[in-house]
Amino acid sequence: MIILDKQYVSRELRDYLTESRTPVLRNEAALAAAPEGSFRLVSDEEADELLARGDRIYTTCENSLSWVLKHSPDKGLQKGIALCKDKAAFRRMLSKIYPDFMFREVATADLDKIDFGELKTPFILKPSVGFFSVRLHHLQRGRLEEGAGRHSSALRRLEEELRRKRGGQQSLHS
Repeated sequence: MIILDKQYVSRELRDYLTESRTPVLRNEAALAAAPEGSFRLVSDEEADELLARGDRIYTTCENSLSWVLKHSPDKGLQKGIALCKDKAAFRRMLSKIYPDFMFREVATADLDKIDFGELKTPFILKPSVGFFSVRLHHLQRGRLEEGAGRHSSALRRLEEELRRKRGGQQSLHS
């Protein structure tokens, strides 16, 4: 089964779904992507049956994962999605495989206590939960004053964003 999202549906994917008759979750994006009757649209209830049967599911966008989490009875799948969304948990899992990969988990409230001068650069400052590059900051050491200015600016932007969404952890990766 495929869940389409309004972000983008290519001509090739539309053609494939029309020809293969692969089940497509009936949603706004699926209805907008093709005229009625060209896709094999399934309701939430029919999709639930496919998931319960163990059928594979494909989404074209991370936005659809909330539907999958709500509807899938597969605890392993739910755990995998949660692990991919939580960057800190994912890095902790990978630390056994890549012990030299620098990773530090820092509470948002403690970001201003970090001595950026002691960190190997470049590094990435990003929230623990999320996908893509949303709220991601690439920090690189320049001259001391410039570097401090860039880091302070990034922290100020982060603080503003986080004020809107209270709490959370940040992760540092180099």
